[in-house]
Amino acid sequence: MRPLACFICLLTLGCIDLTAQSVAHAQKVQLAIPFGQVEGSLFASGDTLLFVDTEQPGSSFAVSQSEIESLTLEKDMLTLATKQTYRDRSGQRNRFVFKTANPTEADALVAWAKAGPAASSAAQAGTAEDKSYSYNVKHTHFPFGECTGKLVFSKTRFSYESVEEANHSRQWNMKDIREAKRTNPYEMDIKPFDGNDYKFKFMQKGMSSDEFRVLVDFVTAARMPK
Repeated sequence: MRPLACFICLLTLGCIDLTAQSVAHAQKVQLAIPFGQVEGSLFASGDTLLFVDTEQPGSSFAVSQSEIESLTLEKDMLTLATKQTYRDRSGQRNRFVFKTANPTEADALVAWAKAGPAASSAAQAGTAEDKSYSYNVKHTHFPFGECTGKLVFSKTRFSYESVEEANHSRQWNMKDIREAKRTNPYEMDIKPFDGNDYKFKFMQKGMSSDEFRVLVDFVTAARMPK
């Protein structure tokens, strides 16, 4: 039996106490799914975040710290974004929203995730300027329509390459961007000094708060006098 399946089996049978020291910040949560919610438990065990589906244990999943893109808390809603997709009872996805009755414990989970390698801004700081960031997106046309493509940015350049309509592809130097606005991890507007504004909707993986902060830093640095 796989370790996760064995762990869930023991938990379901009551052989594991969620208050044990090896299980941190355990709490009851409701996982949002289309047209409803799932009752379950969310907790950290070692370097792994686990969600156990109370009614369907086979739909439970585990995410290692290194695979956590972001874990954020707003009021009583805990949002988990992962680098790859995981299966729950609603299917494969990489974004999960949990409602918790104990925001204090949820905040402790956020702190646990930030201590891991995936969310450590200190670990990312040394490589941020050396890498490029790539996303699959939809570009919303005005007044109607859209096309899909690839959004890529690096220290000096921001570009969108449409796979359907080449005339909608664009490239900007960072210093040419007047404003970058991120409504949420899955929506962003780019407003250049010259030309039309561009509205993007992210597909699959969204842009995390840390990645957006990197983009803003690049834009700001490009405007600084040399």
